[in-house]
Amino acid sequence: MYIQADELLEVMSQRNLIELTNDESRATEINLAVAEKACIHACEIVDGYLRSRYLTPLNTVPTIVRNIALQLARFWLYSRRPEGSKFPDNVKDTHAQALKDLERIQNGKLHLGLPTLADGNDDHVLGEAKFQTRSKPKMDLTGY
Repeated sequence: MYIQADELLEVMSQRNLIELTNDESRATEINLAVAEKACIHACEIVDGYLRSRYLTPLNTVPTIVRNIALQLARFWLYSRRPEGSKFPDNVKDTHAQALKDLERIQNGKLHLGLPTLADGNDDHVLGEAKFQTRSKPKMDLTGY
């Protein structure tokens, strides 16, 4: 995993994390199971975007991937609330930016500094079909 539950405190206050992970109104501690679920969800989204370009899970986690995962996990925690439509603007904005960054990584516009699948380190990728096709030679129409 690219992030751990305790790292969520870098992007939100402890009070918010307690409130978002616990369904009890008077909770005083972070529900680690829910926080871990948010981290897993975020990491799976990251892997879903990066899978077409990099071998996942990444062995080395660049800071940008870690930050993206933190923003996605925070958004997931807010979304599990019944009043989820009232997201703070900062949460919505950073979530949208995280998804844009993932798309830029996926499209090769933002590089992680890691070897890609296209670098030729491995001629095959599990789950990817390789086909070689033969077509008829092109017809010469230069005399028309």
